[in-house]
Amino acid sequence: MSSSHKFTGELDFLNEYATVSEERYRDSRFLLSPFETNLFQFKFGETIIEVDFDVRLEDGTLLTAPQHRPLCNLFKSWLCVHESFDVTQGRVPATEPSKYKVQRTLHLIDYFLLNAERFQLAKHGLLTVTTNDMHGLLLDLAGASRAYVSLYKWPARLQEYLLARAKGLTAFDITSALQDQPDLGDPYEGDDALLDLDAIGILHARVWLWKNGFYRRGGIRSHEYAPNLSLISDIVYRNTLYGRVKLLVAPELFITPRERNDRELDRAPVYDYDRSQAATRHFGRYLRTLKALEHLYLAGMAVPLTALEALSDNVALQCVVLRKEGRHRTLPQQMVLDALRNSLEFALEHGDDLVDGYLRIINAWRKTDLTFMEFVDSSEFHAATTDKLKELGVKSWAIKPLPTVGALGMVHMVKTEFFSKFRRNEGLFELLRVLYGCVYVAVGTLMARRSGELDELIGSTCLDKTGAYLIFANRKSGEVDMREVESRPIPPVAARMIRMITRIQSELVKLNIQPADRLLFAGPTRMYGIPWPDGYETDTSVSLDLFCDYFEMPVDSKGRRYYLRQHQLRRFFAILFFWGGAFGGLDTLRWFLGHTDVEHIWNYITESIPGEALQNVKIGFATEQILSGSPAADDLAAYLKEQYGIADFSVLDVDELNQYIALLMNEGQVEIEPHFLNLPGGESYRIHIIVKPLQGTIT
Repeated sequence: MSSSHKFTGELDFLNEYATVSEERYRDSRFLLSPFETNLFQFKFGETIIEVDFDVRLEDGTLLTAPQHRPLCNLFKSWLCVHESFDVTQGRVPATEPSKYKVQRTLHLIDYFLLNAERFQLAKHGLLTVTTNDMHGLLLDLAGASRAYVSLYKWPARLQEYLLARAKGLTAFDITSALQDQPDLGDPYEGDDALLDLDAIGILHARVWLWKNGFYRRGGIRSHEYAPNLSLISDIVYRNTLYGRVKLLVAPELFITPRERNDRELDRAPVYDYDRSQAATRHFGRYLRTLKALEHLYLAGMAVPLTALEALSDNVALQCVVLRKEGRHRTLPQQMVLDALRNSLEFALEHGDDLVDGYLRIINAWRKTDLTFMEFVDSSEFHAATTDKLKELGVKSWAIKPLPTVGALGMVHMVKTEFFSKFRRNEGLFELLRVLYGCVYVAVGTLMARRSGELDELIGSTCLDKTGAYLIFANRKSGEVDMREVESRPIPPVAARMIRMITRIQSELVKLNIQPADRLLFAGPTRMYGIPWPDGYETDTSVSLDLFCDYFEMPVDSKGRRYYLRQHQLRRFFAILFFWGGAFGGLDTLRWFLGHTDVEHIWNYITESIPGEALQNVKIGFATEQILSGSPAADDLAAYLKEQYGIADFSVLDVDELNQYIALLMNEGQVEIEPHFLNLPGGESYRIHIIVKPLQGTIT
């Protein structure tokens, strides 16, 4: 079948392509199944996505029924169109972006399926979707950053489901449930509830879930009992293609709280914006996924033209309010420098002893017939523990006891007890985690690589033969899935730290425990003493969190600890290099960071929002200058005191001081700019903080 549809208005440019066969959109290089089958299977690398089209429409008939074949084929083609020449313009997309396009398409198809009765899909397909309907969809997309809130309405649907069933509870039901499990009545004191329920509503929801077997034991979110909401999602989303995965949890439904040992304090915010609202980039990706329907319209499929016209960028963006792309909060420079110093000192003082002690224990274990959990609970573990480890304070493999065979749930420990023993070095596993965190902090700060590039380093090949260069796959270069392998000079101390933990991998290879091509930061696991069997996954965030707790990183004004993340360390390096080096260093930084041109390094520093983010960099610079008492900020400090009556900057929170400076910059009263100088020894620059009061100018 072909099409002779004609576009009008802003879409008239598509008319030159208006003779297209729908057969063109029936294949994808990631689709393993024939187009005609009712069960699609996509393969993206190691990820398999199955799509079962045997779902029911509002009249009770199946989407795969003969009378609905045009609609079913439309949905199938929508999943495939993203790989067509028309959409890619001849470029071959990489695997990960292609996977996300299919997932976004499934989200949008499910939106129509969930609203099948309103759209009368069984009778009309998508042809009754109006401009107003499309505007409503766009408003929904803009209202939340996650599809399971914006499109699937999971919180509302879960709440509706629970309230409907809890209506049948009797006073006896509630009393007997509380006698069986008193913690069902514990008040919820968090501020991240998913549902809009009062205390009585939460109690009734918990009681119904408890009486109907929806709770399961486990340590999820540091609670003994967690609701198995996937059982509910299987019911609520039974007639969707992709609605039963990655659902948000409802923390107010968890019971029997336990203290978590994985992080000592609450986390200081990493982002400087509310992540609940959809960002421009997120919205744009879904908008492009919707606009792919234009190609299916040209192929003669039943796509409503008026609804497509509502997708023109100007109209679409006028009807929504989006969050601008934010940025990670910039850490104070001294904090990062202290973290770097701690990482170097710990690794150089204790790293080799920890690795030697660990390898001796692993070798001793391999000579026994015991499982690892049996071995570390035996006298043979203590006999294999080196004197260096004992001097350091090591008393056991892990601080928190490992579960015994057949035990239910997880072993819990009071948080204060855990962290007291943790900083007394009583657990070898935790110390190894700290060591891995030290290596990550050092390499991450000194090399300024992206977090994905560090996480994917292969232990046996990440250093060249001389040990002077770090070898990695650049995340922002290369075509399709062929990422460009690059090398950058690495400081000797960072290379030495890498070699510390690669010794672990080398020994495990010799013992035939793991192959050689394993991730650098895939360290030993608590339960088994060795990395996960596949060795291709690593959770560096746990190592970083333990590093921050071990060295008791500073806290903010609300007592929340700064738990480091690589993007913050990478930005610190970039800003420090750019603002502290010579002007010629910009090209060096561009090359070192792996960007392809000078514009990219500017985009990096400004976090893709040149005006606002560059202002944030300047504000951070000015704040540090004031707090450090730099003469360069004397005029600004004096003006802030005059304007806002600030007597002592030391009593201000950093965020407060940032806000004052931002206000003056927005009003044009303060400018912070680099001034470049041509000196005999080469180009250099200085940062000038210029104050321009409304009634005069101070320079």
